[in-house]
Amino acid sequence: MVLNIDVENEKFSLGIKQVDKNPWDEKNFKYLTGSIIKGKVTNVTDFGIFVELEEGVEGLVHISELSQKRVKSAAEVYAVGDVVSATVKSVDLQNRRIRLSIKDYESASEGYSVNQYLNNRENIGSNLGKVMADVKIVDTEKG
Repeated sequence: MVLNIDVENEKFSLGIKQVDKNPWDEKNFKYLTGSIIKGKVTNVTDFGIFVELEEGVEGLVHISELSQKRVKSAAEVYAVGDVVSATVKSVDLQNRRIRLSIKDYESASEGYSVNQYLNNRENIGSNLGKVMADVKIVDTEKG
């Protein structure tokens, strides 16, 4: 894309980034608060980790959001290149910031597992009841 034409000096400026779609464009932005993402750790700092969601879009997982357990250093838990799943806590399109939480993702996953277990247990109980209803009890003493 032509950015500027300087006729006097016979120069012009071109831009490649302007041709590509902007992933931070509000009408096309796909990372909503509460959604679950998967990305690669691109940087580990004293205050957390940065996770690349796609080219040009990174989110921060603050050290307080890394785990349900207390973490002293992000480097003791994650390294550059690790793939992580997290929940989107907030999105600030104007400042191009995304807050992520691995802690919230883990809590939601545990809650899902408990509910899945309880649902399966209820189904097993109801199936067992159906099976038992079809079983005829035989008195072995009477034959």
